[in-house]
Amino acid sequence: MQILQHVVLKRVDSMSHELRTPLIWFNKRAEEITNSSDALRLSHAGFVGHRPSDTRSLRELIKESVSAGTQTLLTISRNDNLRPLLLTAIPLKPIGNLNVGSNDFARGVVFISDPDRTDSPSIESLRRAFDLTYREAQVAIAIAHGHGLQAAADKVGVALTTARSQLQQAFSKTGTSHQAELAALVHRALTHVRYD
Repeated sequence: MQILQHVVLKRVDSMSHELRTPLIWFNKRAEEITNSSDALRLSHAGFVGHRPSDTRSLRELIKESVSAGTQTLLTISRNDNLRPLLLTAIPLKPIGNLNVGSNDFARGVVFISDPDRTDSPSIESLRRAFDLTYREAQVAIAIAHGHGLQAAADKVGVALTTARSQLQQAFSKTGTSHQAELAALVHRALTHVRYD
C-alpha cells in the first residue's frame, strides 16, 4: 500500500529557474517520511537528497513540473534495503485574479509515496467520506484487513447479527455490495486520507 504525502511548493523564479523559498507547507506524514530516511530531507532551501545528484534531480523535477505545467515523476533510492521513494510533482495553476508574481502563490505540490509503508484508513476518514457510524466504520476496516464477519464482530465487540447489520449499512452507504468490493474501496480511496 502506498502512502501519499504532500508538500506545497512556493515558486520557481521564471527568469533563472532557481528555487526560491520553495516550501510553504508540508503535512505530518511527509515530515515522518523525510525524518525516517536519509534519502530525502526538507530544509529551508527545499528538498535535499542523500547524494548531490539526488538533490539536483529533485530540483529538476520541480522546475520541469512548474515550468512546463505538467506532472513529473522521480524515484529516490534509499540505503536501508527499502524500495525507492516515488515523488510526483504536479503544478498548480492560478484561478481567478491572483497575482502570479506574488511570493505567496503556491506553484506546485509534491506527493511522496513510500511503497514500504502501509497504513490503514482512520475510522474518522470513513465516517466523514461515507457518513458511516463509528461501528460501521470499524466493521468496514476489519473487513478491509481481511477479517471475516465473525472475526470483525469479535474485534469490534458486537454480536455477529449486529456486525452483519452494520456491514449491510456500510454496503448501502458506500455503494458496494460485497466484502471484497468494500475492502478495495477502503484501500484504494482512503488509506492516504487522515484527520490526525
